[in-house]
Amino acid sequence: MTAEDRLAILDQIGRYSYAVDAFDDAEFAARFTDDGVFERRAIGSDGPYEVIEGHAALRSWILEILETLPEGVITRHHQRATVFDELSGEAARTRTMLLLTSIGPGDRHPRTVGSGVYRDEWRRTDEGWRIVRRVADMDRPAPDAARG
Repeated sequence: MTAEDRLAILDQIGRYSYAVDAFDDAEFAARFTDDGVFERRAIGSDGPYEVIEGHAALRSWILEILETLPEGVITRHHQRATVFDELSGEAARTRTMLLLTSIGPGDRHPRTVGSGVYRDEWRRTDEGWRIVRRVADMDRPAPDAARG
């Protein structure tokens, strides 16, 4: 893998953050392959508590999240410290730290609402590097477990 490939993947990671925080469903889904998968896992769990597969489901999912936010709330997905665990000309595996913040109309400062690590599998496509599978290992219990 060349330095240009690494930069292209890092660019896709940045574009992911901007797309998800803008709730731009088309741009969000475009970060993934057509059959791309997004999973969320809770700390200490054996498997995902949420799995979204394919562009149509990814687009719907991001718009559903927008509907659940109170009016005027802004989110920011801060992705940092990306490491490349596997590299080849056609595929890659990365890990990226995540800090998720939000701020509402009456807030003076953003607050942390989540953190974790994204574990990504990448594939080179005709459109460039795309996510085949993104696993969000969150630093919190699954939503149902948190409720009791």
